[in-house]
Amino acid sequence: NYALVGEELAREDIEQSGPAGERARKAAGKLILEGKLHEFRSLGLVLGYRYRDSPIIIPDGSEPPREQVTRYEPSAHPGCLAPHFWLPDGTSLYDHFGQGYTLLVDSKVSRDELPPLERAAAGRNVPLKIVVLFDPKFSALYQASYALVRPDQHIAWRGNQLPRQPVDFIDRIRGA
Repeated sequence: NYALVGEELAREDIEQSGPAGERARKAAGKLILEGKLHEFRSLGLVLGYRYRDSPIIIPDGSEPPREQVTRYEPSAHPGCLAPHFWLPDGTSLYDHFGQGYTLLVDSKVSRDELPPLERAAAGRNVPLKIVVLFDPKFSALYQASYALVRPDQHIAWRGNQLPRQPVDFIDRIRGA
């Protein structure tokens, strides 16, 4: 934020009309754009933050998006902020997240696989809400049939099959 302070922008002719004033304002404007762009256009930094090498994030072998300060690229890569989208009923995906963990499930998968994970979470007192999504945006954006969202709205895990050892899985994402 202090890369460019007010006195560096001061120009003798900046308030003058005519060519000298135009040159002074143009020079100050160029400095502002170069020096302040990252301060005011920082959506990539704010929304693109991700956890790396966290013991409570389960990697999936994919490459995360390139980190950028000014540009945000939504990604469901484990550790990234859960990508948002509007559901067909007009509600926000985020409106459906639970107080604890939220398992997003593509409607095309069988719900018969869910009870072991639900029992494992309940057995460890881990709040888990299941949200079945009937929107093709989910699989396109999340690139998986399942995605586990942490309470801070970051992706803990994603995959096309639920983990075979649900208790171990729940212990890992809760940091046990």
